[in-house]
Amino acid sequence: QIISKNVVYVLDNANYNVRTSFDIQHDDQYDGLYVGLEDIKLLNNFGELTYICNRGVQSNKIQVEYGSIGASGVCSSRLLDLENQKTIEKNWVLFHNKKEDALQFVYNWCPLQIGNFLDNIETDDSRTYNTVISKTHATPRLFQRIRGSTNGVLIDNELWFVCHLVNYENKRHYYHIFVVLDPDNDYKLKRYSKLFTFDKQPVEYTTGFVYDAKKNSFLIGYSTNDCTTNFVDISKENVNNLFIG
Repeated sequence: QIISKNVVYVLDNANYNVRTSFDIQHDDQYDGLYVGLEDIKLLNNFGELTYICNRGVQSNKIQVEYGSIGASGVCSSRLLDLENQKTIEKNWVLFHNKKEDALQFVYNWCPLQIGNFLDNIETDDSRTYNTVISKTHATPRLFQRIRGSTNGVLIDNELWFVCHLVNYENKRHYYHIFVVLDPDNDYKLKRYSKLFTFDKQPVEYTTGFVYDAKKNSFLIGYSTNDCTTNFVDISKENVNNLFIG
């Protein structure tokens, strides 16, 4: 079995000391070869701790799971389905559409496809789905290899993501990229950075970052080789130097 165990740590804003921690208790009815929630990404959804993650299910498919985490760590969740979805669905990322006051997700990056959550939608073949693609925008050819890493963070009326691509060398090497969408232009691509790494280590992966407006810096969490927990604090000025054009 491939087991993922997730623990929530609640930190003090001032000094990042740990206030408390608790295990996430997922819905285990889908556990099989894959156990638990993989690559979980958190979002503050109007005070509710919302998440999206990859979920291996018993039919040897990988789907995306979406839900919320209660104060005791118990998940309320559902598997997401989409018309014409693939056997392996991974790396969907969330963001708040402020104008529509709605939670949405990025499904794909080339073309850029943005989706909406639904209670259920019935199609011509009488099957029902709980998500639908609502916007599609062209992006450069590079984005054919780009996958979502983090949920979107709104900074000065720009929607920022960290994404990644994978290069298969002697081990998998991940290269990261900042991607900025424009909320005032229907969430089309506005700009993007050069590729970068954190430690030049194999299997580097990030699932979240926060922006500190007072310090004008990014705090990014990432792992290497699936066995470390690291954080890096980068000034926005240095990040801006990575952008192309």
